[in-house]
Amino acid sequence: METSKIYLGNLEASDKFGDEILEGILNITDLEKVLEEWAYAAKKSGDKILRVKVVKRKTTNAFDQTHYVELDQFRYDSKKESTEEAEVTS
Repeated sequence: METSKIYLGNLEASDKFGDEILEGILNITDLEKVLEEWAYAAKKSGDKILRVKVVKRKTTNAFDQTHYVELDQFRYDSKKESTEEAEVTS
């Protein structure tokens, strides 16, 4: 099942550094909504984190933006891993 992409912002090559550095804008309103559903605690630190992808556009858009930021919708299944670990150790 394919899920629709959740876009969080747009990026473009830096005027000063070219494509070595991408600059852009993240939509904080959208980001806050996404955080409620998609953020999770990091295993080691417990910090609240969100997985994202920076994707190169096939063509530059009207604002010369060459990349966009998209939510990585992979869901880590901790229950499955716990079950697999239990089977390995038994």
